Amino acid sequence: MSRLFLVVVSLILLGLQTNSDTVNSSSVVCRSFYMCGSVNISYPFWYQNDSLSISDTDYCGYPGFGLSCSIAAGGIYKTVLRLPKDTYHVTNINYAHQTLTLVDADVTINESCPKVRHNITLNTVPELHYSKYALNLSCFYNCSSIPSDFYSYYSGNRLSCLANHANQQSFVFQEGKVPRGFDWYKNCEEHVVTTVISPNSVLINRINRLLLAGFELYWGRIKDCFVCENSGGRCLYKKKELLCFCKNGTQRTESCSGYGMFNSNLPLLFLSLNYCENFRHNSMITAG
Repeated sequence: MSRLFLVVVSLILLGLQTNSDTVNSSSVVCRSFYMCGSVNISYPFWYQNDSLSISDTDYCGYPGFGLSCSIAAGGIYKTVLRLPKDTYHVTNINYAHQTLTLVDADVTINESCPKVRHNITLNTVPELHYSKYALNLSCFYNCSSIPSDFYSYYSGNRLSCLANHANQQSFVFQEGKVPRGFDWYKNCEEHVVTTVISPNSVLINRINRLLLAGFELYWGRIKDCFVCENSGGRCLYKKKELLCFCKNGTQRTESCSGYGMFNSNLPLLFLSLNYCENFRHNSMITAG
């Protein structure tokens, strides 16, 4: 009988332990996806207006992966990723390949003559990386004292629409292929490095198209989310505490595995308890 008793107690404790890490399901509310125009915002990204994140410590997915949705001129929906210093429009998310395409919001201000105004900084979101198709371009703005032969030889690199009244010119080159024989950094007022998707053949004179097409990033998984994700859950953060959001709407502290084990073992528990009671009753009769 003692062995059966231990089995029953073990099952009960297992069931209690299985449910002990369940968190109040009302702590953070997250939806499975959100459509912003043609862009599907799904895990590990999340709709920034979704989570009850009055503070900046609640995330319905990976930190830094919050996307907002705005309506631009003409009623066009724009999916927006805001980094600490930069703003980008998300034009595509490929969940199968874990890639997303971004367009610098600055270059969309004047699409006929786009200008990159800042370098791209990703160090605030360590899970985002440049894809293998990334091509860096060096943009030099408001350059003076340019050798006369440069105008003809590098005419395809000149951003003629950005020429100003002081006869200063702007140029763009593939990074690593900036022409020598002229001190670009000294004679140009501004130098910015941007990234585009590398075309099959790099035609700098199509810089407008390249900038408006954007660039591609891929994302990696957060190591601390492996256990949760492998159990079918989604990572979310509540005041920087990592939680696991399960398909049934509950939130666990680590993993969705084993949920419901207690309920599924109830028939076995009742049978075991009934058997123990019958065994005890029969033993008392025999002893009497």
